[in-house]
Amino acid sequence: MEILRDEIVYEGRFITTLRRHFRGTSGEEGVWEMVQRRGSKRIVAIAALTPERKLILEKSFRVPLNAWVLEFPAGILDVPGESEHEAIKRELLEETGYAVEDVRELIAGPFHTGLSDDELVVYGGCNAKKVQEPKLGNDEEIEVLTVPIAEL
Repeated sequence: MEILRDEIVYEGRFITTLRRHFRGTSGEEGVWEMVQRRGSKRIVAIAALTPERKLILEKSFRVPLNAWVLEFPAGILDVPGESEHEAIKRELLEETGYAVEDVRELIAGPFHTGLSDDELVVYGGCNAKKVQEPKLGNDEEIEVLTVPIAEL
């Protein structure tokens, strides 16, 4: 495979859509339609456990799906100079009201390989404690759930 060029189709505030022109293994040229996130390419998520061994999850309304989904607290690196560790702690606190002292990277890799070049990194955090009420943005509708590990 050889990437020949990228053709920008649309540039929005948060994403760019592209036609990526390539030459396949047969020698024929092809076009792949894809999306690129503007800014950070890595999405941070956290599997946070309370001292009672409950996993913190979010029931979030996702506009593209027009549906509710269960997911880990997550976000993008959108604060200049903020490390991934700082970002995921901030996202957990803002979205759920829970705080953790220490986080560790569990796994990282491509997120949606047929559509984008984003990467998802999942962190783990223990002893999560509720310290405040969530502070949600206008585009967030989230219900915080704590699920015992034994019931997952």
